[in-house]
Amino acid sequence: MTLLVIGLSFGCDQTSIADGALNGKCRLAEIQCDDGLSCREGLCVPPIGDDLPALEIAFELLKRDIVADGEDRLDFQLLVNDATTGEPFNGELLMVSAPSGVGQFSPGILEIENGFGGGTYRSCDRRTDFPCPEVMSISLAHPTAPLDMIFESETFRQLSPDITSPSSLQMGDCRPVVGSKIGIIMPNAVGEKLSSDNNNPLGDPTSNSFNVTTDALSLVFPLPDQRIDQYQALSPSQLTVTITPEVMEADAEPEASAAVSTCLAEGVWVGSQRLELWTEDTEDSNSITHIMSNLAIDCFDERGGYAVIRVCAHGTL
Repeated sequence: MTLLVIGLSFGCDQTSIADGALNGKCRLAEIQCDDGLSCREGLCVPPIGDDLPALEIAFELLKRDIVADGEDRLDFQLLVNDATTGEPFNGELLMVSAPSGVGQFSPGILEIENGFGGGTYRSCDRRTDFPCPEVMSISLAHPTAPLDMIFESETFRQLSPDITSPSSLQMGDCRPVVGSKIGIIMPNAVGEKLSSDNNNPLGDPTSNSFNVTTDALSLVFPLPDQRIDQYQALSPSQLTVTITPEVMEADAEPEASAAVSTCLAEGVWVGSQRLELWTEDTEDSNSITHIMSNLAIDCFDERGGYAVIRVCAHGTL
């Protein structure tokens, strides 16, 4: 008699991998993974190695200016060699903006194959993201040591978006005459409020700011430290804006002016400034320095209202 033995194998329910364990998801906590593991691409895995190679990095920015509108992109590429052997590096590098936390990178972890890699930085939006600085750079680190930066690129600039709202203010009208001209467009207002003043907006020769005061607006904004023809982004902390109620519609109550737009109540204006400098000789063989600023600032409030202030301020030192 032959005894036939049949072995049956029954599968047991496997317990899912715990967060923080080997090959488990990274925890959403200060300690993301168990001891000896590192968080890479959302999973807890063994570190690449304790001895991180020293690298020689050649980094190229494919352009140096982008628009801070949350959409413009800056492509870059790099060549990476092992500094000890001279061989092309193969591995991963972490990209970090400097200042940190600004804009977005694609991909998040840079794959370097045979010494070559490339990626894209997408700008922050100066109208909604704070901080959204003008001068930026890109830093690199090994993913297993994300706080130890091994390289920093040359700087690039995030320029303020052009303000395209229609305006009847002609910026060039300021050049022949010392003084200030402004145009203001506010939510729920009819058309653009135009105003002017014939005083020197610089006033004190040692002043580092423009001071514009008309019947509709009081505005203080900085004169850049480098007094050359340049484009400068302005942040909310650099501006002081006060708008008088007469900018509103004729039937609006003055005390209700702040309620029309939170831009008035909170003063969160961002924008850009262009400078023009020239020297004029006088009859007594002296010279006068002229500085003209074309300023365009705007604000999106929480109700979706859009406000614009344009200023051309012409002063002499």
